Amino acid sequence: MPPSSTRLGAIIGAALAALKDSSKDYSNLDESGPDRNGGPPKLPPQSSKRPLPVLKKSKEDLTPKCYHFNMKLKPEIVPTWDRNENTLAWWIEKVGQLANTSPDIFKELGKVVPWRFTNSAETWYYSIPLKDQQLMEQDWGTLKTAIADYWMNHSWLKDQKF
Repeated sequence: MPPSSTRLGAIIGAALAALKDSSKDYSNLDESGPDRNGGPPKLPPQSSKRPLPVLKKSKEDLTPKCYHFNMKLKPEIVPTWDRNENTLAWWIEKVGQLANTSPDIFKELGKVVPWRFTNSAETWYYSIPLKDQQLMEQDWGTLKTAIADYWMNHSWLKDQKF
């Protein structure tokens, strides 16, 4: 049953009177709750005046962050070689420096280096039977041995100036 209009009017009037009453002093209240005179309610648990709870950090958060360079290598980092016998020793040294950076790179260079052959070196490599190419491409060591056996022959050694 709805409240009578006179009763509702009385409730609204009492609320308005309470709002207008500024004579009450709340300065003696602490943050823990109301005083005995019916002061304001306690602060809610997530109030900006209360410190946030301490959260436990995961192991990932506790380990220091280490920054590093992105060391992904593109095939273009491998120098090209065109069968020029005057640059062969230099070229092998450069590829060898790359190979020494990691065992994975040493292995992968066996497959990548043939892509970097140009001119007569490319012609030489692709004239080798596929079965032999696959054996040579196991890693940089097997490919380097095949290159040295073919290109660093007696004639090449004779032409080198020590």
